[in-house]
Amino acid sequence: GRQVGAEHQRFWIGGVELGIWSWLGFVMPILLGSVLWEMKPIKYFLINAAYWLISFVTMAVILVVLS
Repeated sequence: GRQVGAEHQRFWIGGVELGIWSWLGFVMPILLGSVLWEMKPIKYFLINAAYWLISFVTMAVILVVLS
């Protein structure tokens, strides 16, 4: 009943958190470098950052829920 739903919610939250931290540590430094040193437009940064954030969160949630 209720316990299973609460436990399942913790898995989702853990997956989202894992995805955000992974994105922050692996993707953001590379994307920020392309904006700062290669002078790419900020719009390029925002589109790519959003794409990779959604990708990392989705992958992490799938891995956490299926494990």
